[in-house]
Amino acid sequence: MDMNMNMTSSTSSNMTSSSSDMSSMGDCKISMLWNWYTVDTCFISTQWHNRTLAAYAGSVVGIFFVAFTLELLRRFTRDYDRAIKKAYYARQEKSACAPFRPTNGQQGFRALCYGVMFGLSYLLMLVGMYYNGGMLIAIVTGAATGYFFAGRDTASEYETPGSRGECCQA
Repeated sequence: MDMNMNMTSSTSSNMTSSSSDMSSMGDCKISMLWNWYTVDTCFISTQWHNRTLAAYAGSVVGIFFVAFTLELLRRFTRDYDRAIKKAYYARQEKSACAPFRPTNGQQGFRALCYGVMFGLSYLLMLVGMYYNGGMLIAIVTGAATGYFFAGRDTASEYETPGSRGECCQA
């Protein structure tokens, strides 16, 4: 019986400390359910606290451009890969057929681009996990707009024969 009493008192003290932690968050409106909160919203940390409608609108526009920029960066990396392959095969003799492999410097730059893309994707995913309607719309429309401008190369006949390494066909 004494054990139940201790568990109850420790549970109530935990609830008290967690409710005081919530009030120290600066009155952020955070919901893990679909919401349309605008004023007093916080995303990722309490430092990203939208105290006014203008701050929230700025956050929405900023997230739109992060998603848009992510699609532009994806296009840039595809173009970079095409360019280094094209330069490699332009230097090769037609009789020599060594497969393409990026240099350490090229692969390092590709890895850096990938890390930035991964980080931006993760940031967008974390913001999306707040289920805020305005932010989710900004993520989707930013990505779609970016893909409209930067994704056309994936459906076109952008590559020329030999750009994929078909140098050894008889």
